[in-house]
Amino acid sequence: MNKIARTLILIAGMAAAFATPPAAWSEDMPYLNVFTERLCTLRPPPVFAFRAEATGLTPPLKFHWDLGNEQVWEGQHVPEQAYDFGRYNVILSVTDATGRTRRASLTIDASAPGCGGI
Repeated sequence: MNKIARTLILIAGMAAAFATPPAAWSEDMPYLNVFTERLCTLRPPPVFAFRAEATGLTPPLKFHWDLGNEQVWEGQHVPEQAYDFGRYNVILSVTDATGRTRRASLTIDASAPGCGGI
């Protein structure tokens, strides 16, 4: 086999290795994300809605929210939250039936009422 052919086989093998994601990127790995939506209000205080996406965890799941406004909530669905003006860190912890816990967080900016150009 000549040198060029061996180089092409090596490059092809490397490309195949990179085409398959490593086990750390598996879609079966537990994944948690938290989202917020600022609701349209014409008067203070700013109001936010939250939702979570969790995959790869074993049901039943326990959701614990630290909403950053001195409120905590247990459960997947959180009531809409009003915030005084300022910045707040929202932290979600989810524990599954096997005891695995995943955390996700976000910072919200409650600087003014309304939404968009209002």
